[in-house]
Amino acid sequence: MTGGRGLRLILAAGLLVVVGTGSLEGQVVPPEGSVETVVVGEPELADRVRSILPHLMARTGLPAPDTLAVERTDRGAVESFLEARLDAEWPRESAEARSRVLHLLGALPPGTDLREEIRRVYRDEVAGFYDPSDATVRVLGGQGDEVEAGTLIHEVVHALQDAATPLQLVMGPEVPADRRWGVRGALEAHATLISVERMAGLLPAEADDPLARLPELSSLVRIAVEAMVDDSPPLAEAPSFVRGLLLFPYREGVEFVTGLWAEAGRPVAPLGERLPGSTRDVLHPSVPFEQGGPPVTPGLPPEPPPDHEGVFGALGAALVLEAAGASESRRRVDGWMGDRFVLDRDGERVRWLILWEDAGNEEAFRAGMGQALEGAPGEGTVRGPVSLAGTDLPGTLICAWAPGTDSGSCTTEGAFEGVESASGLEPGTGSGFGPQGGGR
Repeated sequence: MTGGRGLRLILAAGLLVVVGTGSLEGQVVPPEGSVETVVVGEPELADRVRSILPHLMARTGLPAPDTLAVERTDRGAVESFLEARLDAEWPRESAEARSRVLHLLGALPPGTDLREEIRRVYRDEVAGFYDPSDATVRVLGGQGDEVEAGTLIHEVVHALQDAATPLQLVMGPEVPADRRWGVRGALEAHATLISVERMAGLLPAEADDPLARLPELSSLVRIAVEAMVDDSPPLAEAPSFVRGLLLFPYREGVEFVTGLWAEAGRPVAPLGERLPGSTRDVLHPSVPFEQGGPPVTPGLPPEPPPDHEGVFGALGAALVLEAAGASESRRRVDGWMGDRFVLDRDGERVRWLILWEDAGNEEAFRAGMGQALEGAPGEGTVRGPVSLAGTDLPGTLICAWAPGTDSGSCTTEGAFEGVESASGLEPGTGSGFGPQGGGR
């Protein structure tokens, strides 16, 4: 690799680029029956996209979009796009409440602004993005030919994904956010692997096993991701929770997609039946939702509304444990079946209920959360197993409150009532990891 920072993250639209010795040229037969894409935009960029489309279609097995636009953009336009994405996914009021919840749980240092930490990383790492709303690939000008080449490859893969399965349907705001994070992790990992493979010259010869160089590719991505953390001050300095959240596609997501490739014997796209329904699917693809059925979300009583409420998902639960120094954080969430938290008492108390597939899963998480709360800034307690009307799944209840606050009783009463569907298979049926807005 060359150029110092061998990888760059495009986290808002998802980009990870390896700057290597690969080229944009290549004549590969596209999937049978595919149509020719009308590529519009700056002539030189459009020509480059036309040259890589046949290879990318053949390597991914995805269809061509009817039309694809490509253009160079400037830093101001990129930052405006990112601000709009942040406003949609992390509204300020909601992000402040989420920061407060994580602080009470010991997962964020005092005074940390979750939205600002994410924005700092986005701003430092963006090199381009694909916008499904207008089917346009936009690359930041002035980056140099190699970075631009990698950016084009990566973002054109996202355009192919969008042509196969409209991204708005699987990642739009009406989709439960824990599912959105799972889908994003898989699709971003897929585009990362395809772009890194090409730019690093790791494509197998035509007569070889299509996955002959997969071990080299996986190793390269792992090494480069860890090096990237050291190369990016905003990422290196970000709290553990934020860093784990933003690196999810490039660590666990890459492992998930390479597992799909190994199982299929070819570089399949994580779409259709392979599309994850939750972050747990990505974290633990070998542990399907079998015994307890699809995931569920603890319901809320009709009154009174909490100051804020939301869901962490399996990924968020693991990151809370990890941020607080609990051991084996990923293993402790492999039986996650759903969760919800409520913030009340003017933001001074949080109650968080997680449902588990069986008693062993519940006990493992409860033990880890007990370790985590030891470092929390206020006081807290963990109870389990607890029960919730409407489900036989065992639960863990975590209560944490600010110093000097009347904690009340650590029970589900007044906070949770019954369960809601949150399978992630039907848009709009649950809340997910992302923010829910303010209170109800």
